[in-house]
Amino acid sequence: MPWKQGDRWLAWVRDAAGVNRKVSLAEARTREQAKRLEADLRMRARRQREGLDPLPTDRRQTVGELLRWWLDTYVAGKTWARQEEDRFRLYFEGSELGALPVALLDAGRVEVHLQSWTQRGLAPASVNKLRAMVRTAWNRARKAGRLHGENPTRDVSLRKVPKRAPAFLEAHEVPRLLAQLTPSDRLMGAAAIYAGLRKGELCGMRKTDVDLGRRLLTVRRSYGNASTKGGREEAVPIAAGLVPYLESALDGALGELLFPKADGSMRTDGDALGERLHRAMGRAGIVTGYLHSCRRCKSAEARKVPGRTSYAKEFADNERRRCPACNMVLWAKPVPKKFRLHDTRHTTATLLLSGGADLFAVSKILRHSDPKITFETYAHLVPGYLHDQIDKLSEMISNSPQTAGGFPPFPPGRKLEETSDSPSEGEVSSLSSLFSLEESLEGSSSLSISLSDATPVPLRAAVGVSGAGMEGLNGPESALLERCAWPDSNGRPAASKAAALSS
Repeated sequence: MPWKQGDRWLAWVRDAAGVNRKVSLAEARTREQAKRLEADLRMRARRQREGLDPLPTDRRQTVGELLRWWLDTYVAGKTWARQEEDRFRLYFEGSELGALPVALLDAGRVEVHLQSWTQRGLAPASVNKLRAMVRTAWNRARKAGRLHGENPTRDVSLRKVPKRAPAFLEAHEVPRLLAQLTPSDRLMGAAAIYAGLRKGELCGMRKTDVDLGRRLLTVRRSYGNASTKGGREEAVPIAAGLVPYLESALDGALGELLFPKADGSMRTDGDALGERLHRAMGRAGIVTGYLHSCRRCKSAEARKVPGRTSYAKEFADNERRRCPACNMVLWAKPVPKKFRLHDTRHTTATLLLSGGADLFAVSKILRHSDPKITFETYAHLVPGYLHDQIDKLSEMISNSPQTAGGFPPFPPGRKLEETSDSPSEGEVSSLSSLFSLEESLEGSSSLSISLSDATPVPLRAAVGVSGAGMEGLNGPESALLERCAWPDSNGRPAASKAAALSS
């Protein structure tokens, strides 16, 4: 039975867990309203205890606490744990969305949070990962019984990510790059290119995983984790060019790791091997150009010298140049082409396909879970595949009845004088002068014609003159018209100028 305490009505209700709790009936104004509210609460709690209604969500839990629970429960210890932790710290911790109670979370608030980061320049793929974090954490909490209801990210659309061709090294660039690396980095770089291994797999590789007798490399772990990204052990064939690198690594490495640090410990995700590869590309000349800058002007600008600004301009070569402002020799800095450590896997696939390997074999070497992934990424690199298909278009056009036995149209920009049937230079100038005298042509009002290599159009339609006006032509103009196959009214070539005009 509800009772009144001050201005509020209160009642005892046994909740879904079977515990009696004192609840406030804030909407009640009279005893009858309080009784109806008490009855509704008791009925809802009974249905929840019997499993007919979903359990209530803890209204005190915030989105940040939900994500923190998901990271500690399901992500900790995974190969991607560091990336997810950094993403949570940068984009959710301390944000308005992170402090929002989960019970108030909806699609609109998630969309506003994602839009705010889009406006700050965050890439579409990174924005999609923020959405995925909230979506995955909610689904995990719902399966664990911590949350109930529909996932609020369901109505939040994915951002469209532009698909770009993968970056890779050419075959002649691989030895140049490896030659510029330190001995320890050279061994890891060779394994990354020849075997297509990921960074975590390189760091976690042990000497016992190498079988030079059967030329097999077993990929079992990533960093210190017991499994790889795919969650399974797989054997990768060792290329003949990789054997000497692996022999050197087996003989020189300390401890049980194949590519350890100098003290024998394991390399971590913070190891900047990708940055060292990028700098080595500059030393190897694998560049898009050279940035020429003036160090004297840059130093003067740093000292805030009035009227002095730094000069920098990119050129395709590293030839000696001087600053236009102070005449000092410019410092040429190589600009390596864009390349990440993960692009070594793209290099593996590209060189294999360019050498004639089939897509299924490349998929097995890269250990893709589905050959479709390999096909969608690298199908355009299969030798001759797309060329054979596009050549069918040329065959269809050349074998068509309209083209058979005839000549293909002139390429764009080709000059009229280059053909054997072209009119002489005098005839062209005579015709040009004829067209410029539009007042001498009966019925002409305005003239707009271009002598191109396209299919000729009836002269009457081009200049807007009558047959009588055309019959009055003579001299070189008449000779030129005789040589042109002007079509008749049905589109067929006319036998003569007279036939063309009469049509």
